[in-house]
Amino acid sequence: NQSGVISTEAVRISPSTGVTLQGLEITSFYGHESAAAVTHCVHLSVGTKNMVDNIRLVDWSQEGILLEDVQYSTVSNISAVDNAGTSWSAVQVSGAANKYNVINNITTAGISIANGTEHVTLSNFVVDQSTQRGINISSSAGNIQIMNGKVIGALEAINVFAAGKIDIVNFECISCTTGIAKDFS
Repeated sequence: NQSGVISTEAVRISPSTGVTLQGLEITSFYGHESAAAVTHCVHLSVGTKNMVDNIRLVDWSQEGILLEDVQYSTVSNISAVDNAGTSWSAVQVSGAANKYNVINNITTAGISIANGTEHVTLSNFVVDQSTQRGINISSSAGNIQIMNGKVIGALEAINVFAAGKIDIVNFECISCTTGIAKDFS
């Protein structure tokens, strides 16, 4: 439990092959004052076959859980509550080497899939986000499957910017300003 100006990560494992993280609660992990600060609660980098399961985030700073350049990994059973409305994505999958990852059973405040990530399945989720985008897919991410989920109250339920193929099945947008925003630039 931390507060103030902090530029760090609670958990960083690199390389991250065969890592299992379960049963963590991380609260009040801040670093809002500097956009350049590295502030992620859990950061798994350069690896394969990792599992992040049963994690609770409350009022984190930038990315809550970051998978960077990992393959065949699963993030599941995540609960993330952003009371102040200032936290970034609860879960972000980023990096050109990210492939074949699964994100499921998430109740959160935002999800980001970016920077060349491919073959991600996002399922069984609820994003309750009143200040930003519910799901952000950008920067050459592609072959993304979004299924059995809903976004509540976001400015944009799903934002797609410069991304590839995305399949959306059984998706609800509730009280969002825009359902799906797509920019081909």
